[in-house]
Formats: sequence, C-alpha cells, structure tokens
Amino acid sequence: MNPSANPPRFATTPAAASVLVAVLLCQAGCKDRNAIPLDSSPGTAPTPPRAELVPLTNMVLIKPGSFIRIRQPVTISHDYWLGRYEVTQAEYTTLMGNNPSHFTGDSNRPVEKLSYFDAEAYCAALSARERKVGHVPSGY
Repeated sequence: MNPSANPPRFATTPAAASVLVAVLLCQAGCKDRNAIPLDSSPGTAPTPPRAELVPLTNMVLIKPGSFIRIRQPVTISHDYWLGRYEVTQAEYTTLMGNNPSHFTGDSNRPVEKLSYFDAEAYCAALSARERKVGHVPSGY
C-alpha cells in the first residue's frame, strides 16, 4: 500500500493554515457581545436580552484569556468560534459554488489552494448563511 496515495485527512498544510487564519480574522471583527453601549446611562430602560448563539456542530468556543506562544504573550480579548476540523472540499463547494483544490476526487479531503481572500470570502458567506437561518444574532 502506498502511504502517499491517501494522505492523512487532517495534515497541516499551508492551505489549512490560511483557512485557520481567515477564521480567526473573521472572528476578530465581531463585536463584543458583552460590551456596554457608549450611550447607556444609569436609569435608562434595560435592553432586551440578546438572542443566544447556536453554533454549527463542528465549532468550538474559544474563551478569552492570555498565554505565552514562542516567548511572546498572546491575549484573546473576546470569545469566538473556531472550526473543529479543516473545511472539506464538499463544504467549500456547497457554499461557494467552486472548488479551487488541486487534489480533487474525494470531497472529504480538506480544501486547499485558497488565497487569503478566498478564505475570507468563505468566512463571510458562512457567517451570512448562519445569520440568515437564525444561528447567529444580528450584529454578532
């Protein structure tokens, strides 16, 4: 059996890294759900409760915190959702309508050969789809 014929499904590739970076950047632009509006003052009417976020089944909640990465401090200031697995070619094609991957033939393989802009567009389209079906509150 040729081990290179079926590469591991979750191998670390530059494309996987770019999708991860795109997801992180997409989430960095989200508003803080716990922030207090600047125009609020004591004695004003309470704001209605916000809708609860319903994540996709393959998403993991990353909570705020600090840690050291390669001798550099990293601080995550607000929570965000991160995909548990790499985006498959089937998932990407279903949402975006095309498959830029070089290694086609198995739709369960990770999508690769994405530019930063392709990954950013995927994140935006996924967020819009989830907002439309009510899984993501407006303004999140």
